[in-house]
Amino acid sequence: MAIATLLKDSAYAQDFMGGTMVQSFLNVNDYHRQHAPASGTIIEAGFIPGHVYMDVSLDRVKIKDKEPVDAADGCQTDPHLEAHDPTGFQFRQCRGLFVLQTPIGKIAVLPVGMAQVSSVVFVRPGSEELMRLSAEEQKILSYEEQVNLINARIQRDIVGRTVKKVDMITSMVLDGDRDEGTASVADGAPLEEVCFGHRQVLAAPGKPRPAARASALPPALTTATPPHWHARTSPTFPA
Repeated sequence: MAIATLLKDSAYAQDFMGGTMVQSFLNVNDYHRQHAPASGTIIEAGFIPGHVYMDVSLDRVKIKDKEPVDAADGCQTDPHLEAHDPTGFQFRQCRGLFVLQTPIGKIAVLPVGMAQVSSVVFVRPGSEELMRLSAEEQKILSYEEQVNLINARIQRDIVGRTVKKVDMITSMVLDGDRDEGTASVADGAPLEEVCFGHRQVLAAPGKPRPAARASALPPALTTATPPHWHARTSPTFPA
């Protein structure tokens, strides 16, 4: 995918031509929060809508062989359900965009809600407060209007702020309890145990790549509500 497409009309896309890309993948049981790779000022940020795709097949001949429900977590294992991967989980999916101005140059961070997850939720700098839309906003606004609203809030609350290295910036959030108004514009992720996600980091050419750093991870998000499977798409994707 071209940088201009990946960064979706970013004013800084040209700065990353010929630069370095680092891609990290979060598997199904991995930690699903993303952190700043370097300290700096957020000079651009936004939510970029994209495609959602999932293809699941069921072997009905062996359906009677599925395992019983585990009373501890309410999950049922069915070895005859298969999620196919014809797309390679690599296509124009929904993603977040951060461009950081750092002492080593500009760095673009793109958290991606892979495949059926389609979830990238921004965090207010210096906290773990997720930027969410209320249940009422989701009810009365179209998807495109929701994207515009969340991006307006990102401009107001995130752009121009500073972050420290490893500050939390986004999350692949759980679907949450809609009655409490906790769903986000990019929700639709099932429980973390069945999430996918990855992060792409681009450094401008001639600048050193930010070093990876291990850190203690806070407890994973949990929820008492069952997973909700949604497929959200935007009416404005590129062809």
